[in-house]
Amino acid sequence: MRDSNDNHDAPATILIVDDEPEIASIFSEVLSAEGHHTLAATSPARALEIARNAEGGIDLLLTDVMMPEMNGFDFARRIRLEHPGIGVLFISGHIDSAIELPNGSRLLPKPISIARLCEAV
Repeated sequence: MRDSNDNHDAPATILIVDDEPEIASIFSEVLSAEGHHTLAATSPARALEIARNAEGGIDLLLTDVMMPEMNGFDFARRIRLEHPGIGVLFISGHIDSAIELPNGSRLLPKPISIARLCEAV
């Protein structure tokens, strides 16, 4: 998710975090095929390590909400400390309409179609 002056079709560097390896892998493959640079992790701890070593920064965090180690909202707050301009896209199979999202973020329901994922990114 880039600044409104940027080209929205430009490739982005996307950090994908999902505790289900298959989902992280599929999201990574799909978004890479769309021309984006993807970094995938199956835990928030591993994702933080990847983010710290990411050359050129990260444009978008694509994270599951429900993960065993840390929920996606807490993880997004933590990653924004090191990457303040990062966009956030939450994905969850457990959506509560009362959820308050952090500024500049969106929430998509699982399961999600490939077309919807690409459109949201």
